Amino acid sequence: GDGRGVVFAFDGNAWAKQFETADDTMSLVAAADTTHVWAVGSNQTMSNIYFFDGASWSLQHQAEIHLQDVCAFDPTHVWAVGEEKGGASGLYFFDGVSWSRLFGTPASEVLFGVAASGPESVWAVGSAPQAEGGAEHTGGSIFFFDGKTFEKRYETTEELHKAAAVDDEHVWAAGGIGESGPIYFFDGEYWRKQFDGDEPLFDIAAADERNAWAVGGLGGIYTLELEEF
Repeated sequence: GDGRGVVFAFDGNAWAKQFETADDTMSLVAAADTTHVWAVGSNQTMSNIYFFDGASWSLQHQAEIHLQDVCAFDPTHVWAVGEEKGGASGLYFFDGVSWSRLFGTPASEVLFGVAASGPESVWAVGSAPQAEGGAEHTGGSIFFFDGKTFEKRYETTEELHKAAAVDDEHVWAAGGIGESGPIYFFDGEYWRKQFDGDEPLFDIAAADERNAWAVGGLGGIYTLELEEF
């Protein structure tokens, strides 16, 4: 918020500033490996996507969109979600050469998070009006991209903020507003609520099927306790 976007890097021993931009903020980062890293800076009119090749950072793409999340499966399969200037929300893709818009959501749907377990297994989550024609975004939506089509797979009563995917049978989505912090889990067949905290959850990450973490708006950090369903 001070007119600078900053990227810090950890070398195994300490954190140090690695890159700085003139963006209002730098709020998204994703890495496919040590030589393919993306970070997103933003200001009032556009988002800037920067790329790190293992040696230096450079501006890769600039557009009048507000990106909400980015994930990198490998160097040629990177996805982002966000809104265009007119308010439409969409899924964006980097194929190793250039960025393009793949799909847009239905009217009033907003995407906040994206996660991929493979080139043909991408999940995007967000919010939608609870009732048709309503203005308040209190319901949640989960979309799936199989490499060809983009379609809604599940709806929740709470808005969703971020997703994490280990494989096709271990996918999580977290969200909530007010005093609600739900985590939904996908086992390869069905989505179901796995946990509900007393604060909204704004991000989630998973290292494997037994280790996942979520962070809340009141400062809580939640860890997965594996249960059978």
